[in-house]
Amino acid sequence: MHTRKIILYFIFFLHILFAQTPVTLSLSQADSLFLSKNLLVLAKKYNVDAQKALIEQARLLDNPSLYVEQNIYNSNNKRYFDMSKDGEYAFQIQQILYTAGKRNKRIQLATTQHQLSQQEFNMLLSALLYDLHQLLIQLYYQSKTVSVLNNEISELQPLVNSFQEQFEKGNISLKEVFRLRSLLFNLQSAVLEYQSQINDLQKNLMIYLQLNTNQIIPKVDELPKADVLSSLTPFALKDTALKYRPDYQWSKLNFAYQQQNYSYQKSLAIPDFRIGYNFDKAGNFILNYNALSLSMDLPVFNRNQGNIKASEYLMKQSLTEVQQKEQEIFSELVAGIQQVKNLYSLYEQVQSDFIKNFENVKDGMQENFKKRNISVIEYTDFFESYINSVQQYYSLLMKYHLSIEQLNYVVSKKIIR
Repeated sequence: MHTRKIILYFIFFLHILFAQTPVTLSLSQADSLFLSKNLLVLAKKYNVDAQKALIEQARLLDNPSLYVEQNIYNSNNKRYFDMSKDGEYAFQIQQILYTAGKRNKRIQLATTQHQLSQQEFNMLLSALLYDLHQLLIQLYYQSKTVSVLNNEISELQPLVNSFQEQFEKGNISLKEVFRLRSLLFNLQSAVLEYQSQINDLQKNLMIYLQLNTNQIIPKVDELPKADVLSSLTPFALKDTALKYRPDYQWSKLNFAYQQQNYSYQKSLAIPDFRIGYNFDKAGNFILNYNALSLSMDLPVFNRNQGNIKASEYLMKQSLTEVQQKEQEIFSELVAGIQQVKNLYSLYEQVQSDFIKNFENVKDGMQENFKKRNISVIEYTDFFESYINSVQQYYSLLMKYHLSIEQLNYVVSKKIIR
């Protein structure tokens, strides 16, 4: 028993250790994990399967109806429920025969409804994957910013401590120490703010990916250069977007569904036939009466006029929605491409050399400050400019990368790799 407890404790320890292991994910790896584990996606998939089952239901023929009649009391022989040769009973079997192709029209409607549910699933999936990519990209660049800020804090802290010692010895003024401490405090506050945002991003990603870990480390693709963006035009991408956008495909299918429903509603105005076989043992003008029956509703008052008119209006409405959706997609392409190119233009002006050169100047400023060649005001002003530039630089990279993901989402296809 003691050995068993040790083994259980060891397994529990391994579980805790594994749960605390950081997970590194690229966007494509996160997609695969998301598709296999996200419960919302799995739940929506069941709805698609349910709609598919309704196609099979629409194909089924209606069951025949059976009518049975038995005489309760035979006054000739004083018998109740007489089922002898002198008794009376009758039965009728009927089968409905649909006219105007109603059964095929119902199958078409069920098939299109299944296709609509598939596109609804695709819309949800596209939106969730877009949100997932946004979370990973934001986490990546905010983590990069925090890494730089923490590095600057580690370099600034000894300098602050050194100045504090010099102040206590009476070699420098309290104003200089306060200035440096204020700079350090601002950096630490910025890190705390970023860390709070990072914690929220980590929490949301763990929910999306159903991961039991304390940290997700994203890997993102290298940002594209000018040659990739030069060929991007709304007209070049419009056909691709119309082909792959699930919401546009849904609107087209909805128009097809309304057309089919309009045709089905018109067919309901045509009455169906009920064909049957009747048998009456002793209640008709001859014994063992056999007959073939045929019945139908007379379309005198209700010819389905209201439903036909309503379905006609819905058909016209759905066509307008297709045209509106096409215009919306083109407008989104224009705005998305312009946003990507605007951000790239700014990104191209700074690039990584901007920060690298800034770091070189910062090192020189720090060395001159230690030698007292520049004042504390000059040093802190420059340092604040440097930190602000670093934050703006990574914010620009993040916005540029997010704009690329947004354009991919608008087209519903990864057109920029």
